[in-house]
Amino acid sequence: MDRRPELLLLAALTLFFTAAAGCGVATLEVHEEDKDISEQGDPEGGDRFTPFSTNLPKGAAVEVVKVKVGLNCRTGPSTSYMVVRLLANGERGTVLDYNSSKTWYKLDVGGVQCWSYHYYLAKVSDSGTNNGQGVGSGGDVGSSLGNYWHTYYYLAQQSDYPGSGYPIYDKSCGVIVSSTSAFYAAAKMEGSAKLNDGRVINYAGSCTCGGQSRKCFQVLSTAFPYGAGASGKAIIPLRSIAVDKSLIPLGSAIYIAEWDGKAMPSIDGLGGFTHDGCFRADDTGGAINGQHYDFFAGSKAMWQALENLRPTQSSSAVSIGGAKCAYVSSLTPTAPQTPNSPPGPSNGSCQGYCGQEAPGGCYCDDQCATFGDCCADKQTLCDGGSNNGGSNNGSNSTPPPASNPNGWSGMPAPFVLSRDGIINAASTYVGFSYWWGGAKLPDPWQASGASKGSCSSPSFSGHSGTYGADCSGFVGDVWQLPEHQSFSANQHPFSTYHFYHQENHWTKINRATAQRGDALVYRSSSGGHIVVFESVDPWGKVWTYEARGCSYGIKHNLRTLGTAYKARQRHGLL
Repeated sequence: MDRRPELLLLAALTLFFTAAAGCGVATLEVHEEDKDISEQGDPEGGDRFTPFSTNLPKGAAVEVVKVKVGLNCRTGPSTSYMVVRLLANGERGTVLDYNSSKTWYKLDVGGVQCWSYHYYLAKVSDSGTNNGQGVGSGGDVGSSLGNYWHTYYYLAQQSDYPGSGYPIYDKSCGVIVSSTSAFYAAAKMEGSAKLNDGRVINYAGSCTCGGQSRKCFQVLSTAFPYGAGASGKAIIPLRSIAVDKSLIPLGSAIYIAEWDGKAMPSIDGLGGFTHDGCFRADDTGGAINGQHYDFFAGSKAMWQALENLRPTQSSSAVSIGGAKCAYVSSLTPTAPQTPNSPPGPSNGSCQGYCGQEAPGGCYCDDQCATFGDCCADKQTLCDGGSNNGGSNNGSNSTPPPASNPNGWSGMPAPFVLSRDGIINAASTYVGFSYWWGGAKLPDPWQASGASKGSCSSPSFSGHSGTYGADCSGFVGDVWQLPEHQSFSANQHPFSTYHFYHQENHWTKINRATAQRGDALVYRSSSGGHIVVFESVDPWGKVWTYEARGCSYGIKHNLRTLGTAYKARQRHGLL
């Protein structure tokens, strides 16, 4: 399947601009552009480190070791330079250069060149090719292709997107299934999806159906339980990867050293074995360019678990054509188990839980009627009735809805899809946590008293608590993008890649014309960032609302934003 430019996980790969100093308890802070850096990693330099330098020759393959948070990789050889990437334990790169004292090394990590402190680097081999040998069981792994970075994809599930009324067509404009726009977006993004009736559909190209230009799909035979790759073969969880076919021919046996010896989690009937580093190049996609591979995780839960092993954008040593991995050419998939469905309605009560999930698995929010999982007393307690006994700082009764044809239905008047509504919603989330890959926030009129969550590391699994969002997930929520369904749905179909390069529910505008509620987005080859624009002060600094990074969460900032930031305007503002 020719997968389209995606991917949530590139969403996640944003640069999280943070202040180098001066952080206090005040909500509003001034941040100069030349001090903006990405997420801070482990300390660099100081008395706790060994006084001697590390001797790493040019061309050596090195691995990041001993870090707890991550290793800052900077634009130059000192802590005064900006951080361009945060390297995880186990990431590998090649030494390009070093400073005179050999305490800072310039590395090539997955095509990104930056400087890191010597204390956290260990030599793997004297050659950046790692002599063609992996970490695990050894054997002929073939010719080195250098270091690649990776993302993940998986089989979307209709059961994750309850509802109907949105047709998904085949190439002849026949309706395959009536689902939701969010499920359509997920199927389009992942390239394949499983329907509630057990059928698997695969991306089949563009078409014009129902008077609209859209993506169409085909129903696959049972020989393709997870979808079909661009090679024509069935894709296999934990074995298939999507590649740039101008660099790696489809069907090639691939060895990736950093996966050799990794224990695959046992989730959704997948995994439960120790990987040998062998993969097959089964797929390609519009966003898979250069030294980048897309790892097919199989299920969403497996993807989330794999983030703990190898976070998105980690660097890996890739080789091709060795005898060790020749066997993958004959692999075929086994039929998937259906992941656990979300809990349905129960006898739980909305007493004290209006606008939220209630104990027992039923819901008391505005979307439960659509999903069919409302608590039995939701209408009585939350839709005009009293809500005595609640514990969330007083009444949780939902305010009367205002007409809002251009945003989510049932939005209270202060939060309808308007310039003021966007700013009003954004302001209620100041202080909520950063959640890499997340877009789950309480309804803005329920934000007071809600648990704000906590971020321990910039990865999907590095978040705890109910609520949080990353930069693009936050903008998607306050912009009420249709694919998000609701503030709390935690759907994340758009990354900074989409906001920067495409025009889906927004328009590219001249930055000089930006108004409150618009967005400013930056994107490079290695990541990006997006903020909600509020205003410009007399000195040209910008007031923004943004999900700034793990250490900061969602902030209201006065900052300088360079010309690389481009303006975007949401469609349909009232």
